[in-house]
Amino acid sequence: FNPPTVTISGSTPVTSTLTLSTTTTAPIGSTTALITGLSGSLSITTNLSLTVNGSSGGGSGGGSVVTTHSQNWSGYVSANSLTKPTTNSATSVAGTFTIPSLSSVVSTTNNNVSLWVGIDGAFSSDPTVQQLGIDLTYSGGTTQVYAWYEMYPAASNQISGFPAAVGDVITVSANVISTSGKTSVYALTITNVTQNESVTIPTSQTTTTSGLQQCVEWIVEAPSIGNSVVPLSEFSPITWTNCTATINGVTGPISSFPSELINMVSSTGATKDSTSSLNGAGNSFGVTWVSQ
Repeated sequence: FNPPTVTISGSTPVTSTLTLSTTTTAPIGSTTALITGLSGSLSITTNLSLTVNGSSGGGSGGGSVVTTHSQNWSGYVSANSLTKPTTNSATSVAGTFTIPSLSSVVSTTNNNVSLWVGIDGAFSSDPTVQQLGIDLTYSGGTTQVYAWYEMYPAASNQISGFPAAVGDVITVSANVISTSGKTSVYALTITNVTQNESVTIPTSQTTTTSGLQQCVEWIVEAPSIGNSVVPLSEFSPITWTNCTATINGVTGPISSFPSELINMVSSTGATKDSTSSLNGAGNSFGVTWVSQ
């Protein structure tokens, strides 16, 4: 990254040759940084959002953002570390979106997209995903909508009777409500803000002995059938808002934590959808369809 510009006691800004010491972790959020290179050392207080792997941390928090890609996910993943996440650290996630409309891009009845939040699932060491959200399918010229939850690797379940339609505002959340030994119980809640309806899945259905609680995510997904990723329906622009998580006991927006920005690509590397940077508050982003 480029060295920061700092002002020392109101004097002329010093740039270029300054380097962060190895004891400092980027980005720095309103913390004291040790800077070397001025024939000694200098302790300053700053508020920087540094660039890591070409993607700005953004927002007002202290989490860096790296950009990556997936063949079936787009959105954001947050954890206490993207390289060595610790177990039992990620305990809640929530977000809000407006149900988009779909249009057909290929001739198939399985031409769909899902929007969801979840705990675990982003790292190869995760054996489970505790998730819920909305699934959309384009069929017969209309967008079909239903709510679902899943305690992966168990099968997903439709939330029967939950009202959902294109244009409705949906809030979804997943929370760890108790842990005893290896057993954890989750509260999975979906709310249709527009229609004033809310459902929390019974805890008898949301208990697992294999959840690691290493990360959280806000995802737009092209689901898979068998070993094949379903073609991604063309969707109207999606905006996730009020995205928060609790990691290491700290509750905050995405920008509070080390995070991955994920763009969806095909098996040949073609962009399927594009995820935006975070907004200034660090709790909102957009996803735009590009291709199937």
